Amino acid sequence: EAGRLLAGRAALMRPDPFVGAGSLPEPLAVAAQARAERTRVSGSPDPQAWAEAAAAWALAGHPYPEAYAAWREAEAVFALGGSSDAAVVSLRRARSLARQLGAEPLLEEIRLLARWQRVDLDRAEPAAPTPDVAAHLGLTPREVEVLALVAAGRTNAQIAEAMFISAKTASVHVSNILRKLGVARREEAARIGHHAGLAPQQAGDA
Repeated sequence: EAGRLLAGRAALMRPDPFVGAGSLPEPLAVAAQARAERTRVSGSPDPQAWAEAAAAWALAGHPYPEAYAAWREAEAVFALGGSSDAAVVSLRRARSLARQLGAEPLLEEIRLLARWQRVDLDRAEPAAPTPDVAAHLGLTPREVEVLALVAAGRTNAQIAEAMFISAKTASVHVSNILRKLGVARREEAARIGHHAGLAPQQAGDA
């Protein structure tokens, strides 16, 4: 199954023009993907491993494997009985990327998982951070999701729980957001998030 979905990866990859084919991000993404796949085939799916793989592929500028990893992240969250909110965020992101690429086999797998888990992605989608917001703020879509939770007054521990990531990973996301926004405190970042139209429910209460 994984082989079938990844077979078209080379044709669907869209590398960032600022990231060379032989640069560091891509090998790191491949390694992160391998770690995540090992957790899946061993019968111990790890959502955090898949989240790290998705983030690594986003950094490398390859949306297809990013979408695949986000789908697997949601699948792992559901398998472990974790927060459905976190799974919906990942599944929504996977569907958005797959749609942009026209990756129908992956889209069908995403739809099947949503139906199996009785998740209404269309109802949840309006609350998703848009690419325009992410571009305007200079953040990744994942960082916009974290910023929405910061704007809601969530602590790093609460962000980690809502997004099914470690507290350390949540802290790194918040630090990166503060740096990119050019602010020193999370309260300032929260105000920027509100001004950008991020409602508190977008990343954790949809």
